[in-house]
Amino acid sequence: MKHTQTFIRTARIAAILGIAFGGCAAKKEQIAMNTERMLRTAGFELKIADTPENMEKLKGLPQRKIVPYPHEGEMLYLYADAASCKCVYVGTPEAYQRYVEYQVAQGIAQNNVKAQQANANATTPYNSGVWMIWW
Repeated sequence: MKHTQTFIRTARIAAILGIAFGGCAAKKEQIAMNTERMLRTAGFELKIADTPENMEKLKGLPQRKIVPYPHEGEMLYLYADAASCKCVYVGTPEAYQRYVEYQVAQGIAQNNVKAQQANANATTPYNSGVWMIWW
């Protein structure tokens, strides 16, 4: 009986951890997809690692982070994703600046949504039940 309870407890803990870590992985994947969408919109060029050699080069880059990369006297910006798209996004300084502007705009928009939600949840005389007695 004690072994059964221990087994059930262990199974529950494993299930909870699996759900928690699975949710984290899904969230990271969603963040990567959003980032890649913004990169494309900003003008980054998509390069697919279509050969084993290119895939090895791709894996050698920092993953899912924008990094500066000097190339032929010009600064480029790279975003590598060997796990999902098996690609690298390459952007010019102008494309990188647009990407930063999109991020700032998205952050402002998210903050506005949070503020609106907080205001909607606040109890004031105008949205409380007090006014309902007059209707």
